[in-house]
Amino acid sequence: MEKIFLCIYDFFLGKRRFLVFLIPLLLVVVFSFLARSLSLDEDIASFLPYRNGSTGKQGRFIYQNLRKQDKVIGLISLKENGKDTFQNIDRLAEAADDFAYRFEEANIEGVQNPMIRIDATKMLGVASFVAENMP
Repeated sequence: MEKIFLCIYDFFLGKRRFLVFLIPLLLVVVFSFLARSLSLDEDIASFLPYRNGSTGKQGRFIYQNLRKQDKVIGLISLKENGKDTFQNIDRLAEAADDFAYRFEEANIEGVQNPMIRIDATKMLGVASFVAENMP
């Protein structure tokens, strides 16, 4: 192993010393050029695994036109000593209500139609709709 490194060292010794600086400089230039040609795509639908055929086209169409892809979902949870007692659940409900009140009062720019509380029947309806329409 050390023979390889000694051969490299001997190669750059003497009149080829300028290559020690030229090679890394050329690599930086080449990698900079390659980095400029990268194009970033924020659409995660482009790399999701879809099946071929009509099912894949339908899944891709549904995801790309889904209005919920721009939504932010927050989850408030509490875990003390691994136990969920009624006292902890009440504290969690108070914290969630406090957060909802403060969020509504903040009037954050760019947030349109915030859904702070979710009705349990709506949640079950969405879950059943997803289960019925899964490809």
